[in-house]
Amino acid sequence: MNFIFTGKVWIFGDNISTDPIKPGISQFGKVPKEEVRYYCMLANRPNWARMVRSGDIIIGGKNFGCGSSRLATLNLVDLGISCAVVESYSALF
Repeated sequence: MNFIFTGKVWIFGDNISTDPIKPGISQFGKVPKEEVRYYCMLANRPNWARMVRSGDIIIGGKNFGCGSSRLATLNLVDLGISCAVVESYSALF
């Protein structure tokens, strides 16, 4: 089975923690649910989440999703990221 993904490619480096993917400020009802996804990567790429379109792709380096075990993947799904191709990812991610 072959998969073909199309979309803008966003390149991130090594050791991208769950902290910028899903910042603490966006958890536990501190932000309206419909706005949580816009906090994704806010600390290291302001407004990035507002530029992402459904189908976009993340290319990452080593240890993507390191850090705490928060459900950071949900922000990527809610933004419409179609796939993340990384060299390696954290076991918790």
